[in-house]
Amino acid sequence: HLGAGREYDLARKIGGLKVFPPFGETGVQVYTGKLQALSNVVGYIEKTGCDTVILADSGIVSSIDYKDVLKKHAQSGADITALYKKETIDSASKTDNVVFEVGEDGVISKVYINDDTQEVVCNSMWAYVISKELLLKLVKEGVKQGLTNFERDVLQQIVGEIKVVGYEYTGVLKRITSLKAYFDANLDLINRE
Repeated sequence: HLGAGREYDLARKIGGLKVFPPFGETGVQVYTGKLQALSNVVGYIEKTGCDTVILADSGIVSSIDYKDVLKKHAQSGADITALYKKETIDSASKTDNVVFEVGEDGVISKVYINDDTQEVVCNSMWAYVISKELLLKLVKEGVKQGLTNFERDVLQQIVGEIKVVGYEYTGVLKRITSLKAYFDANLDLINRE
């Protein structure tokens, strides 16, 4: 839905939005996890002129203002800011979700993988703000250890060691878990306009 990106100030050669395919170079296989996918584009990440990176998966549709997220990330002094929405976990996400335990101070103290509770939880939006330096360190160390999953193998393990802060998103959010969910989300967003 970004089109050429001109409306969002993304139609430029330096900076802006970069979409990485599940492989970074010829001969690289489709990745098995986010860490492996990021390791395939480490060279590109190293060459970017930015100090802060936003990681966002493609299975979430929202109208989030990342300028506000970046501002709050900087103000909090967080090493990582993890975006979430308070909601119940739908049946399509029972085996593919990440839930955060967020304190009153906004700091994330625990990360749960595939939580099957029926209660309202801080459900991950699969989006993170992190410094380029820390991201590269985590990716390189993780790949050396044979790790593949960013949330399970890295984030869940380092919560408490570094400052991970939550950012609650309260706007419209659609999770794309199937082709039908994709079409339903598009129709819902069109009907809202």
